[in-house]
Amino acid sequence: MLPTKTLLFTTLMGTALFASCSKDNDDVTPIQNTDGRSAVSMRWHTDVPAGPSVVNWHAGYMNADEIQFDAKLMGKNNGNGNGNGNGNNGGTHVHYKSKVDQRIDLFNPVPFGNLMIPYGRYDNVMLKVRREPSPASHALYLEGDYMENGINVPVTIVVDETMDLKAKWKDPLTIANGVDYLSFLSFNLAELIDGLTPGMLQQASLTNGGLVISSSSNQHIYNMILENLEDMMKVKFE
Repeated sequence: MLPTKTLLFTTLMGTALFASCSKDNDDVTPIQNTDGRSAVSMRWHTDVPAGPSVVNWHAGYMNADEIQFDAKLMGKNNGNGNGNGNGNNGGTHVHYKSKVDQRIDLFNPVPFGNLMIPYGRYDNVMLKVRREPSPASHALYLEGDYMENGINVPVTIVVDETMDLKAKWKDPLTIANGVDYLSFLSFNLAELIDGLTPGMLQQASLTNGGLVISSSSNQHIYNMILENLEDMMKVKFE
């Protein structure tokens, strides 16, 4: 079995991490390295607020359609495969993608997707996860509740817009030959509803006794959540 390193990759409503850490010892089976390539696979993690929150979340999923790796490969290209390169001796732009088409349970972390990346030194690294609806799944779906006058009111968020969730790393990154990598994507539920107040919930329109937040229901809250999704893409090394 090939050694496995962990890449922390936090996108989506929070600080983004892309870092090489210690070997991973969980139950994920590393993908075997072939033709001078290393596998980059992913696992989801949801950050649930430890203290009081405006909304208490307890279920949800995201439908991942595709994962991508964009970067500049420094020096000689070590492989072609799915990569499309153009450039000069200063570096070659490469783009690798893999179809996923998988519903990711946000409260039950599981591995999903993999990319076979030629080993080498990369700059301007960007990882993307395309969130997209399918005939059987929303792009993003969350269930929770909030307390009003001693009563638990159900809350549902439904997003059916396609969006690329991405994180960049500004420093060079080395993909080692024969080492497989595991990337963690972290979903921060507190950042998702940043700006949402109890007063906004009290003034929202209810449907059958529950609060539905979607493109056609409580649009002002829905647009705020979409802005949080778009604006919280930052990168930090740890």
